Amino acid sequence: FEKMVTIRNVKIVFKEGYLAGTNNFRTYIQKIKNSNLDSWFIAGYTEQGRLLKQAKELGLSVTTYASPSFENKDILKLAEGGAEGVIYPNYFDSNSKVQRMKKFAFQYEKKYSEPPEGFAASGYAGITTLFRAIEKLDEVNAENIKNALNNLGHFQTVFGDTYIDSVGDMRYKIFLKTVRNN
Repeated sequence: FEKMVTIRNVKIVFKEGYLAGTNNFRTYIQKIKNSNLDSWFIAGYTEQGRLLKQAKELGLSVTTYASPSFENKDILKLAEGGAEGVIYPNYFDSNSKVQRMKKFAFQYEKKYSEPPEGFAASGYAGITTLFRAIEKLDEVNAENIKNALNNLGHFQTVFGDTYIDSVGDMRYKIFLKTVRNN
């Protein structure tokens, strides 16, 4: 992340990590306020909710960017209104027009009595892609599976057009989401 933003002439004025499960971010937030930044990037899991709640309580008012893990519904609960305006990249759209996603979401909700979230859809896309590669093989072994995955080209998943990149990661459309009205 640091390498990517500095290439774009973004000046990093504060960088600090925290341990999973951290509850008190007030010292961090005061350091951030003192650095006079205009935006910040936060990462983590549910701790982000507590971090944003405390930032709001301490009057930190800057543009907030987060990672895709921000999609976790518990973060909004923990933030208690402090997440308003957070911008984060994502690949999961619960209102997607992609037919495969609609079908997946319907079947998921029918089975689990709740709508799917991004990790469920991503896992489903990964498993169905693996099956797609394996079904083309005469002999199933790690090397053949790897080659089959790398030779799939562009194909359709619940996310629409998908491909495997040069390092073996699945790639599909990513877009920005913004928290509005909690």
